[in-house]
Amino acid sequence: MKAAPILIAAFCVVLASSCSNSTPNAVAHLGDAVLSMEELRERIPNNISAEDSAALAQEIIQSWLKDALVLQEAEKMSDEEKLGVERRIEDYRKSLLIYSYEQEWIKKNMDTVVTDEQIQAYYEANKASMKVNEHFLKLKFCSLPEKSKDAKNMTSAFESDDIATWEAFCVQSGAKHYFNYSTYINWEQFAQLIPLAIADRSQFLTQATSTQKINFNGEIFWVKIGSYLLPGDSSPLEMVRSNIASILLNIRKQELLQKMRNGLYDQAKSEGKLEQ
Repeated sequence: MKAAPILIAAFCVVLASSCSNSTPNAVAHLGDAVLSMEELRERIPNNISAEDSAALAQEIIQSWLKDALVLQEAEKMSDEEKLGVERRIEDYRKSLLIYSYEQEWIKKNMDTVVTDEQIQAYYEANKASMKVNEHFLKLKFCSLPEKSKDAKNMTSAFESDDIATWEAFCVQSGAKHYFNYSTYINWEQFAQLIPLAIADRSQFLTQATSTQKINFNGEIFWVKIGSYLLPGDSSPLEMVRSNIASILLNIRKQELLQKMRNGLYDQAKSEGKLEQ
């Protein structure tokens, strides 16, 4: 994106005129290093005011000059130190090239489909090592003010298996409510829904598999836990499915890369290209 050219050009002319050694089209220079007007323009958005453009241009120039000064001092390092830097640069260049080649090769050659059967097999083989480290639960709850006229009827509505009728009653009475026996939530998400002071989480979860009616801070809470997980329990497949898929893809990726490397090595060896 380019800034308003007239304003920046005028600013740069003023700046350049203050330096008798300025080269054509340069807004700043230090020794052989030059910051051109085009480079400056490319760094300034075209959707800011004239005043902001001028201020930003000055900041960019000052920052460029400071970097140039540091680089000038860095050039004074010993040849041995510079050689070390050059080696690191070359190592990085090689690593970047290899990485780019491998990613492109993987894109063209790797099957990215992970089946349910593969996920299930990995899960069964590694289930013992897949543990949760916090409390999880599947929850049904609602709450009403203690003085609500609908509080007396909520208990029977809550305990009913007719979820649609219960949810309609919650809406009618203005009750806060939540129901999801399909997906686990963690304790932090539970606490955001129900701000109860619960000291022993594990004990609460084991007791709340039957309906709990709790009066707290002017409200009545109806709570029922569909199922729960305690720290150290095995993770159910539904919680780790996406992680397993990622693990399987990574294993597949590493195997393919190793196969590619070995193939290149064997081919070069058979063609007599290797010298040891």
